[in-house]
Amino acid sequence: MISLFSPQTIVETSDKFIPGIGLKLLHSDTSVPSKLDTRFTEFAAIPAIRGVSVDISWGDIETAYDVFDWTFMDDIVARADALSASRGYQFYVTFILSWREFKSSNGVTKILPSYLQTDRGTYNSDPVDLDLTHTEYDYAYAYLQANNPGEFGYNLKLWEPLVLKRAENLFKHIAKRYDKNDTVACIRTEETASGTPAIHSSDRSAMSYSQARQELGQVEYVKAMRRHFQNTRVSVALNFSRDTVKDNWQLILQELRINVFCPNANYQSGLNTVGSVQGALLYYQSYNGNYMTSVGFQGDDWRSDEQEPTPTLRPSYADMYDRAKDVLLVNEIEMLARSTEWYGTGDANVAGQGSLQDFLKTHPDIINGGVSCGLSSSSPLYY
Repeated sequence: MISLFSPQTIVETSDKFIPGIGLKLLHSDTSVPSKLDTRFTEFAAIPAIRGVSVDISWGDIETAYDVFDWTFMDDIVARADALSASRGYQFYVTFILSWREFKSSNGVTKILPSYLQTDRGTYNSDPVDLDLTHTEYDYAYAYLQANNPGEFGYNLKLWEPLVLKRAENLFKHIAKRYDKNDTVACIRTEETASGTPAIHSSDRSAMSYSQARQELGQVEYVKAMRRHFQNTRVSVALNFSRDTVKDNWQLILQELRINVFCPNANYQSGLNTVGSVQGALLYYQSYNGNYMTSVGFQGDDWRSDEQEPTPTLRPSYADMYDRAKDVLLVNEIEMLARSTEWYGTGDANVAGQGSLQDFLKTHPDIINGGVSCGLSSSSPLYY
């Protein structure tokens, strides 16, 4: 793959090393102003929280060619600034830019601007594979959703020069508005795992797809992001195998001062030590002190049984916090504020442990752990 981009020069950035605990909001909260009001009111009652992470979408920001709508992002920053003023210390924002669509009903309306949403009609492979029928887009490809049989998501075709060129233009405009904003601490990618293409193997070469080209495109995307965000941390969500981290990302982490995030910290994937496909999180201890490392707890992390290190382990909030602090040695934890866990209702992980809000307000290591909430607070060499 030929890079679109020339070699990079990274300048020294302002200090946005912010260890501690942040929360991630779901789209169901961020899309409803009244729900955002409630969440930020709740955040104000939890001193340990350092900031909030929210998803942003190219299709929502660039509403037409080179026409940008900053309403949502400005609103999140304004809410964070108001919370900072009321509590007397900074509340930060991380923006997560999606290159992957999980909802098949959205098609590519979120991950691509309208002028790149062209399609080639309906994809049909061999009649035996009717489950692969979907809309075939010019600049995104469908993948199978492992947890939802028969459903498709979409990934940007990051090997397409036009996608990378226009994505870099988007980064330029976002950075122009927010890169020197003290509240915006980090810009991050969506998770790097891209799923199994919903394209018959015999048809993949015709659309120029290969897993290697997509992975190299992800690297080029992050390089372009870093080129424009000189004062804001840039983070990549690595949940591939340990070897993929080594082969694709290891070389640029130090060169470009990229932060490392893993969206799942469980013993079934990120910490997997069994078999040939070992988890990306196995690098974390060696990264300590070199790169800023963050880990997320989301989705099934809250409620799934795990197989290692014991045959059946359903970790509590305290177990997961201890894992991040003592095993992974991370600087930052991002916890998904999903309503079942946030309010302690339903099948929220370990029965009887209460709400995530109460845990964050009362866990001794967090409330007595200073601004870093007990996590590693030594500034890394490269971030």
